Amino acid sequence: MKKLLFLFVLFLFSTFCFAKLPDDAGIISIDSVLHRCPGLQDVYATIFNYGDNTLNTVTVNWSVNTISQGPVVITSPIDPDSSLTVLIGQISFSASMSMDISVWTSLPNGNADSDPTNDFMSENGVQTALSGTYTVGGIMPDYVSIGVAFDDLKSRGVCGPVNFSIESGTYAQQVSLDSIPGTSFTNMVHFHSALLDSSSVLITFPSSTSATDNYTIRLNGADHVMFSNLTFERTGSDAYSTIMEINGDCENIRILNNQFISNSILTTTNTDGSRSCIFSPNTSSGNDRIIRNNLFSGNANGLWINGNVQTHSTGMKVQNNVFENFYVGIFLLYQDACEVSENLITRTSISSTVDYYGISLRFCDDNVLVAKNKITGHTGNYGIRLRSCFASPFAEGIVVNNFVQTGSASGTGRGISIEDDSHHQDIFHNSVHYTGGSSTLGRAFFADALSTGSIRLLNNIFSNSGGGYAFYINDNAQTGISVSDFNCLFSTGTLAYWNGAQMNLGLYQSASGLDVNSVSGNPGFFSSSDLHVNSAILSDAGTFAAGVFDDIDGETRSMSNPDIGADEFLFTAINDKHMGEKVLIYPNPSSGLISIKLQENLSGKTKISISSADGRLLHMQDLEYGNIAMTKTIQLSDFPKGVYFLNLVRSNQIITEKIILQ
Repeated sequence: MKKLLFLFVLFLFSTFCFAKLPDDAGIISIDSVLHRCPGLQDVYATIFNYGDNTLNTVTVNWSVNTISQGPVVITSPIDPDSSLTVLIGQISFSASMSMDISVWTSLPNGNADSDPTNDFMSENGVQTALSGTYTVGGIMPDYVSIGVAFDDLKSRGVCGPVNFSIESGTYAQQVSLDSIPGTSFTNMVHFHSALLDSSSVLITFPSSTSATDNYTIRLNGADHVMFSNLTFERTGSDAYSTIMEINGDCENIRILNNQFISNSILTTTNTDGSRSCIFSPNTSSGNDRIIRNNLFSGNANGLWINGNVQTHSTGMKVQNNVFENFYVGIFLLYQDACEVSENLITRTSISSTVDYYGISLRFCDDNVLVAKNKITGHTGNYGIRLRSCFASPFAEGIVVNNFVQTGSASGTGRGISIEDDSHHQDIFHNSVHYTGGSSTLGRAFFADALSTGSIRLLNNIFSNSGGGYAFYINDNAQTGISVSDFNCLFSTGTLAYWNGAQMNLGLYQSASGLDVNSVSGNPGFFSSSDLHVNSAILSDAGTFAAGVFDDIDGETRSMSNPDIGADEFLFTAINDKHMGEKVLIYPNPSSGLISIKLQENLSGKTKISISSADGRLLHMQDLEYGNIAMTKTIQLSDFPKGVYFLNLVRSNQIITEKIILQ
């Protein structure tokens, strides 16, 4: 009996409480009033038919700041449970005005509304979106601080390109920018210093002992944003010191001509990216990000950019930056078609034995470009490292025209390392100098765990002056090397590893069947870290590598017989072409101090180099002469006694004089 009574009550409740009423209209949205530019703009509203009858007519009423704008009768039929968006009028939006806009329905089908509670909707405090140039800081600014500007962007959005010109000064604050309504590739938001000088604006915040809110500035889902000519700083020595965090799917981000400054004496590793100049967590993705012409100084890491394992980011470009960090220069994860080019990467410590990675890419696939970077790792472990980078035929990755100096004092170290089944990677025209001290663990080039035969190595210098290997291919990586030839391999210890240690080039060629046109000899780098060369064994000794038309300095390469290594050079022959009376070198023989006197006017730049009798470049410098004859002196007292060749290079002319040190 109780059960029947309960069911009867439930029936009555559902019948009277949830039954549709015959004529019931309401407003579910006011459209096109947010994020609009100043001027006359259309106003739309969306009507919903909550009733049981088809709405054949309904009146829409609306007001602006409580002033009635007149009713609009809608005669387009609206079926039950359906909606219709209609034009109800126009508003003249003013940049200086805040408006309350209200819209409500009445007289559905000419009758009283059965449920007036859903008739009304309002948008209060409506302002126009931002467009144009605004000032931040200084005297009588549009915004007193960067944080206030961020807040206004988030609430008002943009309706055109926006520039925030930041006046000179220090802004001590932590700021976060969420998604901005209205931005696009056309409607970019640009923050820059008023003087276009990065040193004039400092945005600073102290480091922290907590991982929460670990940033000075954060992009939290914001798209189409640019920062230029600013300095961002994280002070102190606490464990969490990230300067900029890029969180969420931030698209079309430009970071140009800025400085990122943090603890310059940091000497610890950091494997989670929490001590980075720029950090992006591994749940983030975002395409078309460009980081160019910036200085990254201090902190453990320069860039630590994770991506999304499910949806790789595309279009990341890291170009022409200076990195002076302790642990990692550039780390990219889950990126496709990324570019790392023309960066100067230097480890801040010249003696630490803690791990170091100049450029480290992992799961970066298809059309990756690593080009024209100069890496000085001192005693750091890795110069360029590719792990699990899976490219495809006709979308190969390429590592080309890089200078790489690195070398662990005693532990594992690699100049260029290709690992973990990376495939379809071209390693062309790189100059690698490994200077570490381990005879077994130091390798100028290293390959491990490669199963797909698609790694091609052409025209590289792999030099190990620290007693270790120039070229080391683990047994599990042999099938991964499809081409290796026209390289220069040099080591002061064991030359190569292929099915065991191979002491010289002939033994390695016999064991591997590779590098039949390669050479072995000291490449004669200008210095341990300046990997320009002038060596006979490298000159015209390479082969054309597809797509490589210039060198690390932008100089055109020969298309038939390019030089081996990243530097295309004009070889200075060691034959004695006497300089005659135009140039005098004295005393000769000499005990070390040599004078060079030009007997005629010679304006412009002249290069001078000293080569050994076997063609190795030992010294090079530029000589600037004015419009009068001049005398220059060179100190060679540190050179051993013997015969050398002094070369003067100007324009396309090379003249050489034999000199004797005694």
